[in-house]
Amino acid sequence: MAIIESKCKESSFARTIWCVTPDLGTPIDDLLKPEYWAHVARNFAPTHRIEVTAEDNSYFAELCVVDAGHQWAKVELLRKHEFGANAVVGTDTGEFQAKWRGARKWSVERKSDKTILAEDLGTKEDALLWIATHSRQMAA
Repeated sequence: MAIIESKCKESSFARTIWCVTPDLGTPIDDLLKPEYWAHVARNFAPTHRIEVTAEDNSYFAELCVVDAGHQWAKVELLRKHEFGANAVVGTDTGEFQAKWRGARKWSVERKSDKTILAEDLGTKEDALLWIATHSRQMAA
C-alpha cells in the first residue's frame, strides 16, 4: 500500500528544530539526562530535534525528543561528531597555551605574561597548529 498525501508533509510543519549551545565544558553525556533540560523542557514535544554545538566548537550532536514534561525531557542521541578528535596532541611547548575566549574564539596565549598572540581561531586544533608552527620558527 502506498503512502497517502495527508501523511506526507514538510518537516517544518510536523516538528521544531532547536539550536542549543551548552556551557563550556558540558559533556555530551550530560545532554542525555532529563533534568538537564529542566528550564526549557516546556518548549519541547516528541519528535522535536535539538542541534547542539559546543560553545568552543569541539562537538556537534543531534538529539531527538522522545518525551517531555514541565521540567524534564527525555532525549536520544541520533548522531554526534567531536571535532579534532584525531588531532595530534602534545604540540603545546609549555611556553604557549590554546585558550577558549568566548567571542574571541580560540586564542594562543603566552603563559609567561598572558599576552594573546593569536585569536579568532576556529578550533582548538587551529590554535595548536599555530603554536607548533610558531614554536618551530622561534627555535630556528
